[in-house]
Amino acid sequence: MGDFFKRLLFRCLQTGMLGVIFTLAFLFVAWRAFEFEALLYGFYLGVLVGFSELFFYRRITVKSTFLFSILKIVGYIIIVLTHVALVQILSDSFSVKIELGALTVSKDDTYLVMAQSIFNAFLIRVYIQVESIIGINTFPKLIFGRYLNPRKENRFFMFIDLNGSTSIAEELGDDNYYSFLNAFFRDLSLPVFKTNAEIYKYIGDEVILTWTEKAGKKNNHVIKLYYEFRKNILKNRAFYLKRFGQVPEFKAGLHYGEVISARVGDLKKELAFNGDVLNTTARIVDTCKPLHRPFLISECAYIALEEDIDRKVEYIKNVRLDGKVKRINLYAIH
Repeated sequence: MGDFFKRLLFRCLQTGMLGVIFTLAFLFVAWRAFEFEALLYGFYLGVLVGFSELFFYRRITVKSTFLFSILKIVGYIIIVLTHVALVQILSDSFSVKIELGALTVSKDDTYLVMAQSIFNAFLIRVYIQVESIIGINTFPKLIFGRYLNPRKENRFFMFIDLNGSTSIAEELGDDNYYSFLNAFFRDLSLPVFKTNAEIYKYIGDEVILTWTEKAGKKNNHVIKLYYEFRKNILKNRAFYLKRFGQVPEFKAGLHYGEVISARVGDLKKELAFNGDVLNTTARIVDTCKPLHRPFLISECAYIALEEDIDRKVEYIKNVRLDGKVKRINLYAIH
């Protein structure tokens, strides 16, 4: 089983556990009863919703927002009806129930089962959407207060920058350029998921990615992401040419070092990283153009990866980065 399907399975198991938690809450609040089998139904519903959101809908490209919304609504109707049907079919197979109050409801009541299904599916979808805004790996950490106090940690950072964005924007116009940029970032989603990266920020036509030390080193994820992204764009070359008349090209810079990680903000909270590592990474990606190399990594990152890079590597010595006094050594990955 590949890394992608392992991660997808793990994520679906997570949404399945959310289904269990929300089902338990619904039983106590609405039914005043506890049914062991209902937790199994909740887990099954959570897995279905997770799979549809994390795999199915993300692989569909629909130009019309209205059509995509209709598709989602139909999909959720199918999920809810499938869940209700399963409950009805298996309702006689289980009989364990603990009544907590005078008000008890039979599990054969289709309307309440459907209400529970809609309630659970809605909450799981909200969780996934909020998680996608804040970050798959970041959201749970913020919930459990991991970054409540500043902490030092070693991380990999990668800046990915779209080439020729100014001329592309002028040629395509604002609306088409936004669609072009969105398609470009959409092709990055699967490589990010496969390599356990975290999307830290989108800044115009640039995206900042980060990995913990362990996640970045595993299977050379920090190197693998670049090539997976490039492969995705080449695979969708026909789409880009037909829709926009050109195929996006990009450059990338990778660095490694210690940063201060902390939760910042009050009305709007986010995870912030501070340290010279980010500034240096930005300078590295800017150096790609004058050196005519699409992918540069620092010597620090190269050493952190234990020099186990299954690619052709070119050593570039004493490179002067813009705004930096001290020269550094870089590696171009081919």
